[in-house]
Amino acid sequence: MRDYLREIIGSLYYEIQDPTSPTREMWGRLRNATLTMLVLLGIGTEGYYLIGKSQWPLFDCFYMTVIAISTVGFGELLPIAETALGRPFTVFLLLASMWINYYFISTITAFFLGREFQDLWWKRTMEYLSAQQKDHIVVCGGGETGIYVIKELLDSQRSIIVVDDNINRIKALQDQFGRFPAVVGDATEEAVLRKAGLDRAYGLVSLLSSDKDNLFITITARRMNPRLKIVSKAIELNAFDKLKSAGANRVVSPNYIGGVRIAAELIRPHVVQFLDLLTKDNELNLCIEEFTLPERSSYVGKQLSETDLRQKQLLVLAVYSPNRADWSYNPSPDYVFEPLSTLIVLGNIDAVQAFRQQLKAHR
Repeated sequence: MRDYLREIIGSLYYEIQDPTSPTREMWGRLRNATLTMLVLLGIGTEGYYLIGKSQWPLFDCFYMTVIAISTVGFGELLPIAETALGRPFTVFLLLASMWINYYFISTITAFFLGREFQDLWWKRTMEYLSAQQKDHIVVCGGGETGIYVIKELLDSQRSIIVVDDNINRIKALQDQFGRFPAVVGDATEEAVLRKAGLDRAYGLVSLLSSDKDNLFITITARRMNPRLKIVSKAIELNAFDKLKSAGANRVVSPNYIGGVRIAAELIRPHVVQFLDLLTKDNELNLCIEEFTLPERSSYVGKQLSETDLRQKQLLVLAVYSPNRADWSYNPSPDYVFEPLSTLIVLGNIDAVQAFRQQLKAHR
């Protein structure tokens, strides 16, 4: 908690240094109010000292001024009633201090209850949560495509951090899908990706509306984390090869996929309907998922028939062999699993989640 408060204080300091930040304006108002109060304190002390014709102790003049401007009502320490200017001067201090206190308190209240502070606190909370993530997926862009990617990842119980330069868009997504870590900023900047824990991440999805931005993110992310799995969106088909060369493991064109899907609805509608049942909330409660067998997994070296996958109600549709670099579709019962093999499995959602946790325990 102490480190978190230190981060908040440090963030406030940097916000104050930013000429475009509303916090800087608020800080200027508080500083002016404080300086005005100090000036009034000095005027009051010197005023009482002069009214008393330098006969009243200087500290008593200071103490009387503090009593007056703080309106604590301790009574008159100095015999101000015996002088012509004593009480009028005190009235002046009271009125001036009331105005300054109102200005000071209203400024603080407006800041802590205003949107600027709430946004600042939210940002630091999100950055704190992001710092706790590991083996997560960084989603760059929460726009028209990003909203569906975020929903799918959250439905699959994957840890994510969303990076977007629009704080209102992120908050709207959190209102819709629940709270998740996020970083507000330009995803093309290395510092922003570092805040999203890219060096600790499992994967990155680049979903910005410009191929140039997606290309820049891909290059930066690949340089920051060579082990990262990167999937990038492509607007134009001629961007595929460029994104691949830049380091993207997969490149997806929503326009292309949308066109293929429309054609498939006409050509093979029942296939599309079945796949929809597996990818959306449905009564079947089924899904298709992929798993990579850890080297120390108990399934390594065993035949498919020797495993408990059927007892777990998991159907192995295909297996990718890293040694042979090929796929085995509908593998036979005597198929032997190799280390780091990728399994494409169809099964009950609960069984799939349990199998994922079982494999994590052997990493």
